Amino acid sequence: MDTRLGTLLQEWKKPFLRDQDLAILFSGEDGKRYDVVKYAIKKGILIRLQRGLYLIGPPYKKGELDAFEIAQSLYGPSYISLESALSFHGWIPEAVYVTTSVCAKRSKTIETSIGNFRYAHTPSAHFFLNVERIANKESSFLLAEPWKAVADAIYCYRKTWKSINDLSSDMRIEIETMQQSNRDSLLHIATYYDSSRVRTSLSRFAEELQ
Repeated sequence: MDTRLGTLLQEWKKPFLRDQDLAILFSGEDGKRYDVVKYAIKKGILIRLQRGLYLIGPPYKKGELDAFEIAQSLYGPSYISLESALSFHGWIPEAVYVTTSVCAKRSKTIETSIGNFRYAHTPSAHFFLNVERIANKESSFLLAEPWKAVADAIYCYRKTWKSINDLSSDMRIEIETMQQSNRDSLLHIATYYDSSRVRTSLSRFAEELQ
């Protein structure tokens, strides 16, 4: 194996690698980069997840894969939202087996060897409204606040909830959870989300939670 790739993989902190990372390493040597990657895939050192994105195999593999971080490398710009965000925040009780995100581009589902990833389109205006970056030593990703995830669900799934009770029943979110939530976040999204239908629904929920 090319010594440059071996050195890079020894020092690499993430469990995955992208073509743009390799392009820096093999600047101006596209043919050489292609041959090195092809050989590494054949030997199981790199595992192709999709075009331009590779998992790092033994003996260089480090750390555990974070599906949320992988989601943003697979398709972007995007952030974790909908059921995955609500589950992360403890708003819905069940585990989510498809990683759900929203994106500024067209909706898409990507099936991979490590799981399925679903992306739903939302308005590009105020795209990162009430989205936070979660970071630790192992990974980092963008995550919708709970009410932003609810707003995205109204928009992406065309929900017509008329009351908090409707929302609670459909999404299995406890009323008490919403009562104890950050109302300022709810009001902020209700003011600026780029959909009148979403704004109307969230404003109604805010009134019910007073």
